[in-house]
Amino acid sequence: KAKNHFDEDSLITLAYHRINAGKWNHMMSQTHIGYTYWQQPPFNKMPGVNYLSKDSVADKGTYPARHVLRTADSNAPKNSGRNVFYESDYTVSIEAANFTKAINSNSIRWKILPDLGRTGSAVTSFPVTAADQKPAGNAPHLQYEFYTFSSGTFKINAYFSPTLNFHNTTEGLQYAISIDDEIPQIISINSEDKNSISGIWNKWVAENIIIKTSKHKITTAGKHTVKYWMVNSGVVLQKLVLDFGGVKPSYLGPPETIYITVKK
Repeated sequence: KAKNHFDEDSLITLAYHRINAGKWNHMMSQTHIGYTYWQQPPFNKMPGVNYLSKDSVADKGTYPARHVLRTADSNAPKNSGRNVFYESDYTVSIEAANFTKAINSNSIRWKILPDLGRTGSAVTSFPVTAADQKPAGNAPHLQYEFYTFSSGTFKINAYFSPTLNFHNTTEGLQYAISIDDEIPQIISINSEDKNSISGIWNKWVAENIIIKTSKHKITTAGKHTVKYWMVNSGVVLQKLVLDFGGVKPSYLGPPETIYITVKK
């Protein structure tokens, strides 16, 4: 299949060059397959593949046991009229803009930033000049309702747009996060960015994301709520990923496990 696709790419290139009597001939001539470093190769080269012999184990149909997916989607309420999330294979993945409920105040409101996230839209508090907030009671926060089959200790990975510590404070820009009625944990997204020598800012920019991790615990499976609290303005949240032991390394993070989408 790899070889067939490689051949097909050359045929697509030829077809493009013949469109409209060759008006765009050579537009697709630059080599684009076979890169091994930053400079382009002299010609397209199919990536290396390994061929299996006829008597190989794979050819005889010996495969590992099929993975059985565990999901708590059946626990989520039917036709609830609100966004809810569920655990799938020890993971709950949430796009920040799809909150279940937004708690605003007289002077602060939550705003969705369309298409700003790597996999969806982002969310932040406005105005950007708002004073720091204490995460408690009815202070500005977002709620995300989710359902699990797991219980015990787990992690929440919060994905943020890279933001400089523009106040130049020791604690950097902060947010808070909690589950159900626990005391919110206040976490800095960029306190490590003290100077250019550390290189941490280079990593954040290269990956176009800052991921911060907090630890939490629930004693029972079922319905729970993530509460994401504003502490400082200027913090842009893209995604929340709850890891009960199933999250695998990836650039974008796991796809969203939303049960129902309602128009806001």
